[in-house]
Amino acid sequence: MRKSVVLIFAILLCVYSASVLALYVVSKRRVPEFTSSYSQLNKNCVRTVVEEDAGRAASQTCDGLGDYRLRKSFGAVDTKVKIVAKDESFTVPLEKTGGCLQAYGERIEWRLADRKLFAVIVKVTCYKTEPPADGYSYYADENRKGEFLIVRGLKGYERINHEVDAKGAANPEEAARRLADQSYDKANSHD
Repeated sequence: MRKSVVLIFAILLCVYSASVLALYVVSKRRVPEFTSSYSQLNKNCVRTVVEEDAGRAASQTCDGLGDYRLRKSFGAVDTKVKIVAKDESFTVPLEKTGGCLQAYGERIEWRLADRKLFAVIVKVTCYKTEPPADGYSYYADENRKGEFLIVRGLKGYERINHEVDAKGAANPEEAARRLADQSYDKANSHD
């Protein structure tokens, strides 16, 4: 009888110890430190020509941050901006889905987790794509469709893909950061 009580006590002690250890390990899951860094869309740009599907397009390559730079391609009426890895192994367009002529803000916000780049945020003003009555003022206020913050993931975080209506959110910049950070957490969770 005494041996069975000691055995039961030993088993309970082992189960309790394993539970405490598991709780300790789970509670030590570190929350990353999220920060931002900023760069200018038009800083240190160099004119380049890029081979596109439809032929050659004039473009500029501008300073970005870390291993990334910005590439701006110019069309007849609009400009497209992409984030490009310096070694050309990764590209992500900074475009609003749904089609519109886009005017970009002057600043790019780069999101970092523990000082590692993982996403970008840029403000985009969208305009109607239909030709205006006067034939030239595509970017007039009466053609404005809205303002948005585009949130895109960098290499390894390509699933980060959000758009925040700048007029519909109380604090659109914070909303965009929160979406980026939450998407980072989801990409790094092992649940």
